[in-house]
Amino acid sequence: MLQGQEPFLVFGTGRSGTSFVADVLHNDMGVSMGEEFITHSDGSNDSNPDGFWEDVDFYNLNRSFMYDDMPFPQFNDEVQALISRKSAPGSLWGFKESRMAYLLPFYLAYLNDPKLIWCRRDKDLTVKSIVRCYGWGYKEASEMFDVREMLIKRALTGRKYLDIYFDDKKKSRGDIIKVVTNAMREPIKLYVAILNRGWFRREVSARVLPEIRKTRGVIATLENPKKTWDHPISSNRNKIVKRFLQTDNDYLLMIDDDVVPLFNPAEFVFADKDVIGFPAKVRQGDRCLNWVAYVKRPDRHEYAPVDFSKVDQSIELLSVDAVGTGAILIHRRVLENMKAPFHIHFDEDGILTMGTDFAFCERAKEAGFNIYTTPRRVCEHFKELGMLDMQSYSDSDNVDAEAQKYGIPWGGYAINPVDWEFIKRIILDTKPNKILEFGSGLSSLLMSEYCEVESWEKNPEWAEMVREKNPNGNLSVKTWDELHPNGLDTDLAFIDGPVGKINGGPGREESFKVACNCKAVIVHDAGRDEEQALQEKYLMPTFKLIKKNGWHQSRAQYWEKQ
Repeated sequence: MLQGQEPFLVFGTGRSGTSFVADVLHNDMGVSMGEEFITHSDGSNDSNPDGFWEDVDFYNLNRSFMYDDMPFPQFNDEVQALISRKSAPGSLWGFKESRMAYLLPFYLAYLNDPKLIWCRRDKDLTVKSIVRCYGWGYKEASEMFDVREMLIKRALTGRKYLDIYFDDKKKSRGDIIKVVTNAMREPIKLYVAILNRGWFRREVSARVLPEIRKTRGVIATLENPKKTWDHPISSNRNKIVKRFLQTDNDYLLMIDDDVVPLFNPAEFVFADKDVIGFPAKVRQGDRCLNWVAYVKRPDRHEYAPVDFSKVDQSIELLSVDAVGTGAILIHRRVLENMKAPFHIHFDEDGILTMGTDFAFCERAKEAGFNIYTTPRRVCEHFKELGMLDMQSYSDSDNVDAEAQKYGIPWGGYAINPVDWEFIKRIILDTKPNKILEFGSGLSSLLMSEYCEVESWEKNPEWAEMVREKNPNGNLSVKTWDELHPNGLDTDLAFIDGPVGKINGGPGREESFKVACNCKAVIVHDAGRDEEQALQEKYLMPTFKLIKKNGWHQSRAQYWEKQ
């Protein structure tokens, strides 16, 4: 796991976790902390039932020097001989011994670059533990703590060491493995590029970049912002990649100037993944917001956004098929195997078929690399947005149960989750026996779960597709060329079609003519000019507006006949 011939030196003030750390190093991390370990005949083993993990050789040598008047020249010779014998080429070794607080300066003189681990604990807790285990007085134990801590601090001045602090929370073996591994490995080099238009957001310069620079075990290099201001975006990214590959950095982190990670993205270099996309919300489809993390639909070549609210919150990294590139961490091995990794797909007619993000992810997956996202660590995405426009958007979960079971995603020509909650609430409150709908689709199928639905559709092929998905027999889908709908004695009408008089045939006005015979009407996209004019003409004279689910033109309004 760890490599090098210099030893691990584990030390502390006593009763500070050194035995536990030595145990983990020896048994879990392949570091030989001794060939034979001491046991005590005075009953003190009871204070460490899992063992002290102190090498007999170092234990006896240190005791002889400190308590048996071993001359220093002899101690000097024997220490060097013992270290030479223990440090076999290619071996991982170390030792922990309770007198190292006093002898640390001597041992540091014999070693070039030892891996120093200082185990610490709150003074009061340490002193009470010494009193309890060894029967010392509190004052005596406290004075010993102060002397040992002072000597350790003095010996470590100007030296690099790992500080493991044992607080009230019990540390697991896995915790020790993680902290030791991260501290002892070679620093990971991170190349940071902020794609910009001449300026950074304050949140990036004041918080994100300083956090990245302070990440332990990471050497971060920020690319000159003047070089990351370029268009088109795919060319800008490829130029960044080219400059990155000319360095010896391990990872490339690209962040767009309108994206702000709400965490420290540099910490994820330790995960050793190929590609990690840090998610932000984006506007997509018909007034829907979703996270830029996608999975492929099993039934067709399309991507559906992941709903993080349905992901187990204990999952730190989630495997996905595609991520956005607004904040993305890419390992060097990926970019070394992908020539010009960022580009846009066009069809033979020059029409865009796939953007930079999806195209990069598809090529990376085809090359055998894995893509991840971080459900618990997200980014803010800044956009200029009107307040009414903001109200019109809803969180989209294109793979949630209600949409996925029918294979029709939210948005597009379909309703979105905010619309459905509004419609469902009205159905539950008014309990209609029958709904007359204009414009078939996801709404038809969802409403038919609560009552009978007669849906009129202009497109015969679409009508047949909806008919085939009819789950319970409560839905009848008809086309305008069969019969003319009649709204008499119908409890509720829902108007979401037809789509104007495109290519001839009935338009939205025909729906209003019929719907005004019903007892109540829900109008989708009620704020658009055409819908407003038709509501004034057909509903206002005899209906009263009861409620709406927003002021934006795409929202719905509910009317009842007076």
